[in-house]
Amino acid sequence: MTGTVEKFIKMNDGIAIPVIGLGTFQGNYDYTSVHDIVVKAVKTAIDLGYRHFDTALVYDTEAAVGEAVRDKIQEGVVRREELFIVTKLWCNSHGKENVVPALHESLRKLGMDYVDLFLIHWPVAFKSGSGLLPKDANGQIILDDDMDFTDTWQGMVECRKLGLAHSIGISNFNEKQIKRLVESTDVLPSLIQIEVNPFFSNDKIVSLCQQLGITVACYSPLGKPGRPWKKDNDPFISTDVTLNEIAKVHKKTWTTLEKRQRPFY
Repeated sequence: MTGTVEKFIKMNDGIAIPVIGLGTFQGNYDYTSVHDIVVKAVKTAIDLGYRHFDTALVYDTEAAVGEAVRDKIQEGVVRREELFIVTKLWCNSHGKENVVPALHESLRKLGMDYVDLFLIHWPVAFKSGSGLLPKDANGQIILDDDMDFTDTWQGMVECRKLGLAHSIGISNFNEKQIKRLVESTDVLPSLIQIEVNPFFSNDKIVSLCQQLGITVACYSPLGKPGRPWKKDNDPFISTDVTLNEIAKVHKKTWTTLEKRQRPFY
């Protein structure tokens, strides 16, 4: 196949994931009107043909994504089974016994019976029961060093067995953590979500996951130019001379050069 991008990629569990998705991470930067902004963005995306939507508990956009989906289903624009909804387990619910209840809470906010993909957001555990970002007297995040993400994964497997998540995976794991998780279980992650763009290729993790048969989903393929933590001297993909010259030679836009044979947001 030449010059085209697949619309779907089949993961190792046999389930197909749409290649292009809409992420809602930046939805929570405008605290005064975030809900309405995300609802409008998701509705517009559905109208434009998007079927893959990514959210997370910590983004505080699950309710907005759910509302937009319900409205479009009621309008007859789309059916639930045509959509691919992703959400994530936050760091304060890494205890094996806390994973299923955490997904139930996300499903409540989404107004759905299941998600298509449930990910461990980060391979690090926070103290549970103290809010999303538990802090000590010095304002430092309280970690739970006794919590092991291999135990968390057992809870994820239970979510899949219960039908609450059709597929399960991980996010932001490094090579060592991926290998350790895979060695600990008979259930491979269906997908890993990591940052990949021309300035952060993550080649080693991409290569490892390809060898293991784990689908790689790339977030921030355009470099997340609106990130609030960017520095004045950070490079921008849109103005990168080399990338734009390559695009010109191939008579493409610089954004189309970012399309690869793996899902991205």
